[in-house]
Amino acid sequence: MQMAEGESAHRHKQEEKALSTDISVTEKEFSERRIGQILAFVIVIFMASLGFYLAVTGREIAGSVFGGPAIVAIIGAFLSRKKDDNNHR
Repeated sequence: MQMAEGESAHRHKQEEKALSTDISVTEKEFSERRIGQILAFVIVIFMASLGFYLAVTGREIAGSVFGGPAIVAIIGAFLSRKKDDNNHR
């Protein structure tokens, strides 16, 4: 009986350790995703601003080269997010 109790306690410790490891991995993945989103946002805003500036100063072609992909990236992000939301429902 005592051996079974010891084995059960050991199993509970192992399950707790596995659960805490899963939680820490999930938190790390979340923070990495969040950093990636923030950096992507900064890059897209920079590209759109640069495109706008170039277009206003008379360099329309260069402005569209920088601003166009930024707008496409924003639209693509919203569309892919909406698609993901519909798949999870």
